[in-house]
Amino acid sequence: MKNLFKIFTVLIIVVISVVSCQDYLDVPVNGQIIQDNFYNTDDEANAAILTAYDVLTWNMVWDWVAPVLVKTLPSDESTAGGANFEDQLDYNTLDDYVYDEANAKISGFWALNYFGIYRANAVLDFVEGDTDTKARIRGEALGLRAYYYLELVSMYGDLPLLTTTLITPEEYDRPRSSTSEVYAQIESDLNAAIAALPNRSEYSGSDLFRLTKGAAMGLLAKAQVFQEKYSEAASTVQSIVDSGEYVLEEDFGSIFGLDGEFGSGSMLEAVFTNTESVAWGTEPWARPKEWETNVHIQLMGPREGAFGGESAGNNLREGWGFNYPSPKLYNAYIDAGDEERRLATVISEQEWIDGGGDFSGDAHDYNGFIRVKYGSKLTENSTEEGSAAQLSYTTNWRLLRYADVLLIGAEGAANSGNESQAREFLNMVRNRAGLDDSTASGGDLIDAIINERFLELAFEGFRFHDMVRWGRAADNFDGFQSGKHELFPIPAQELLKAESLTQNPGW
Repeated sequence: MKNLFKIFTVLIIVVISVVSCQDYLDVPVNGQIIQDNFYNTDDEANAAILTAYDVLTWNMVWDWVAPVLVKTLPSDESTAGGANFEDQLDYNTLDDYVYDEANAKISGFWALNYFGIYRANAVLDFVEGDTDTKARIRGEALGLRAYYYLELVSMYGDLPLLTTTLITPEEYDRPRSSTSEVYAQIESDLNAAIAALPNRSEYSGSDLFRLTKGAAMGLLAKAQVFQEKYSEAASTVQSIVDSGEYVLEEDFGSIFGLDGEFGSGSMLEAVFTNTESVAWGTEPWARPKEWETNVHIQLMGPREGAFGGESAGNNLREGWGFNYPSPKLYNAYIDAGDEERRLATVISEQEWIDGGGDFSGDAHDYNGFIRVKYGSKLTENSTEEGSAAQLSYTTNWRLLRYADVLLIGAEGAANSGNESQAREFLNMVRNRAGLDDSTASGGDLIDAIINERFLELAFEGFRFHDMVRWGRAADNFDGFQSGKHELFPIPAQELLKAESLTQNPGW
């Protein structure tokens, strides 16, 4: 499946579709080639949509910007780490709430998602839905555009709303549309995608990376609950449950490794692949390339030098020391009696040592705990054909999971007065973790759902926005300032390029 992403046509599309560079503006024939002579066949349409999926893996295009990590570090799940505060400075400033509008991670997160929108727009502008395949591909483009906008609106608020491909730099100088307008576009795109996309069960194994009807419905439920359309969100999730297309994996620990990719509870993944050797000195750190390994897995391993060897008992090896778990997260599992998810998410220093590793000294931002979820695992990389083990991780990011959607449904149901439905969704997730049914009601039920999201979704990039929208960020995130940190600042470089853009409050 991952070899599908080694497609040279993708590189050709990348080269001819990036038309925002001034050097190309005086050559209108390039635009004619794209529109009239390329997007006509099913194969060409498929190559085009793969470029929109490709952006999901752009973790190293703008100064090591991994969206999952950008969204995780401002939360109370982890600390930035590294060799010192200056190591990956922009990640460390995100963690400590001392970032500003020049932060490279914030700028890259903006650019990455708008690049995804640009590529989805190109498909929608130039691919006609005159075959079944192309009609489905248009549905995928609508779903991906909605995904990228959902990422942006939750982190920046009001946004320039771009729904067609733009050519000249002047066309990009757009004022910000209101958050409600952006959400309206997201909902419109997702409803159209739902109508056009097949169910997961209709895809063959090689196509499981593609958006499905259920994934689009899951994204719609998120958009609905983010707008406090609680009863609608609960109804959308109930439809997903009733479809029978998704089942929670029995073993939580198996979900996040290579063997767990595209499992029964997976709804959308960013696909990383390694089709050539990736050795020191030959790894093409910058794009373009036709494949992408997930080097952030190595980046987030326990710091080499402070930690030694391998903890084979925990299937972990040393890395570069970023994204250490917080004591608060570890203790949340202990308090819940949740050993199954804890052992698959975070272990103590002693457990690292008991597994065969050692710890020889202090590590920056380290608080005594090691992350297992998305860990630098011994079985997740390769040294074949001269590859460096540190550079060859191909672990997929799980961008949308059934458990996440069930908890969104629980939140929607609880806030719209249907507590029995809320407990049903909540307990589906709890029972898979070996926990008893929750019988909570009222405010206690809301608290139970919030805590369940903490335990189930740690390190997946949702905690920061969740706590902001619940109004709980200031009480839980050290350094968080109400009236300022609810949203990222609009990147300074974007304000310089577009006079119509305005800055967020507090910046």
